[in-house]
Amino acid sequence: MARRIADLIMFLRDGTIEMPLPYSIPISFVSATPNELPQPASFRMTGYEAWAAVDVFYCQAPFRIQPDEALVIKGRFPDCAFANVVLWNRHLQAFDYRGHRISLNRKQTIFEPDGSFRMVIAHKDPGVPNWLDTAGHTEGTIFWRFLLPKGQPEKMECALVPFSAIAERGNPDREGAV
Repeated sequence: MARRIADLIMFLRDGTIEMPLPYSIPISFVSATPNELPQPASFRMTGYEAWAAVDVFYCQAPFRIQPDEALVIKGRFPDCAFANVVLWNRHLQAFDYRGHRISLNRKQTIFEPDGSFRMVIAHKDPGVPNWLDTAGHTEGTIFWRFLLPKGQPEKMECALVPFSAIAERGNPDREGAV
């Protein structure tokens, strides 16, 4: 029993007070710049020793979004076994997924006619497909993963825009729509 309690204490300390500050250890697929995703990469490509799958590509960045803003992410999924995006807090915990859509996988994503996607992270529903809810948080982490990709996943484009610039449902081609 003492061993199990010691393991629990170690787990809690490593995930809280002794957890390294975000971005204190540089990893190529982790951006320290808010609202800017880096080129996805695998741990094998980084040279960083970690207990992680070497055939999975990751991409991570902090986000900062005010209630009157939205973050638009445009990109393409690689040919892979699975891909998803999820919103986390600084302790790598998912936001409230029971009451908010904080993640999407490739199968759930609605694609543009050219095969690309456009996801919108915002505090309220902008009336477009692929909306991810901040669940009331103005700051958090965007985390992507691509399992067994057949090639290098493309770098995604990010743009922080006024919420009012997001196209309304059924009218994505309006003048000035993002």
